[in-house]
Amino acid sequence: MRKVMFLVVLSIIGAGQLKADPACPTASLAFYVANFGAVATPCDIGTLAFSGFGAAANGFNSSGPASAGGEANLLITPILSGVDGVGLMLTYNSTTVTWTANATGALDAEVPFEVKCLSGTACLTDVFMSLTGTSTGTGTGTDPGNNDLLTETYCLGAAAPPPTAPCAPGGGSTVQNTLVINSSNSGATVQKTDTFSAVSQLSIAKDAFAGGNGAFPGGTSTITQILDEFSTGPVTTPEPSAVLMLGSGLLGLAVFSIRRRRRSLV
Repeated sequence: MRKVMFLVVLSIIGAGQLKADPACPTASLAFYVANFGAVATPCDIGTLAFSGFGAAANGFNSSGPASAGGEANLLITPILSGVDGVGLMLTYNSTTVTWTANATGALDAEVPFEVKCLSGTACLTDVFMSLTGTSTGTGTGTDPGNNDLLTETYCLGAAAPPPTAPCAPGGGSTVQNTLVINSSNSGATVQKTDTFSAVSQLSIAKDAFAGGNGAFPGGTSTITQILDEFSTGPVTTPEPSAVLMLGSGLLGLAVFSIRRRRRSLV
């Protein structure tokens, strides 16, 4: 009997601890940094938890006649069903403020965050990234001006977001990709998918740059949107309500056993 009661207590305690994280909202980066900046306070999209949001110290700076930027102007929108799964979309959240650099200007944003499987298992199998924008400058290749650039660095299995490459000591292997939009592909969406052996978490640093101050100044570069999406394997996670039902069932069995034992003693 004591064993049964012990199991009941453990079930009830476990049910109380399984509190769902809040769903990731459509909100500014400033909101995400304030509410989901710590790894211990994530928000969820599907079966993934997102946390550790930040803005690197040298992000959102501009030189020359570039549009105003800042954490409050960068909008994060959750993707519930995208091309490759669930994830995040980054855009500017105001029709009066665009992610644009003109002439000799530059606008940069560095955003680190972490993605983790809610199940605790190795469920992440790939990452899809894309960059959409326009550029009228004459810069070519990865010239750091007259282009839209997305440099994405991530650590496989790492536990803390990397503000810069390489990954922190104890983290996984470092992977870095660069997507470019210039005058030759202006208006296009450039994308890439990396696949890898399943891991339980990823640490990501996104460095998005719009520049008109390269070797061939005088152009205009605008970032329209940036996507990050993640594929996951099949995961079965018990709902808190299911655990509560289990606890209630065990409690009922305990009560029934007590009554039966008392009747046998009469």
